[in-house]
Amino acid sequence: LAERVAAIQQRCAWPPAGLAASYVLKLVLYHLLTQPRIHGALRALYERAGERHPLPRPLTRDEHAGVRPANYEQRLSNAQAALALRQLRRLDANLAHRQRVASTVDRWLRDRQLATPQVPAAARPAFVRYPIWVENRAAAIAATQPDVVLGTWFTSVLQDAASPEHGDYQAGSCPRAESAAQHLVNLPTHMRVTQQDAERIISRVAAAPLKRPRLRPGQMPSEPA
Repeated sequence: LAERVAAIQQRCAWPPAGLAASYVLKLVLYHLLTQPRIHGALRALYERAGERHPLPRPLTRDEHAGVRPANYEQRLSNAQAALALRQLRRLDANLAHRQRVASTVDRWLRDRQLATPQVPAAARPAFVRYPIWVENRAAAIAATQPDVVLGTWFTSVLQDAASPEHGDYQAGSCPRAESAAQHLVNLPTHMRVTQQDAERIISRVAAAPLKRPRLRPGQMPSEPA
């Protein structure tokens, strides 16, 4: 397996120096903009500079159209590899923090008899984000704008494509997934989010009111109430 991985690596090109530098700069920008206590001020400055989207865009136009870009497989730059190794050394602490933040949000929702993610039996999720069903996604994003950019992953049954039709998806064939894609937002759980931040963010989301009604026993979050 190691030999096969090494062979794949040898076929991959190094990223251009400018691209490698932009990856690191985007990471620094992301790190700053995702600090809830200073997000509002930094976001205002960022947008005043002319960038209306406050976080780096991860995909190219070709990828959104379902087209594989040229040089799709690339090696990590040395800077990215160094950062990745540092993060691996902090993995246990990172996961423990995310689980604490998720537990804080869980308790907040359960105390108000609101829906929480249904974790499969014997699973221990990492909670890279905490998914929440809201009735009005745009209102939830606006309500939390002073603190955070809510994650809007899974806005389509074929995520990150300009249209599900790029993957030959037939509209209506997965109605529950389509419904979930219209209502999910994701709360941050990363190391810069404190438990107090998590409570403030979820209270802003719920203030609209936006929250989906309580689930029936055994009902999954993507099922109609």
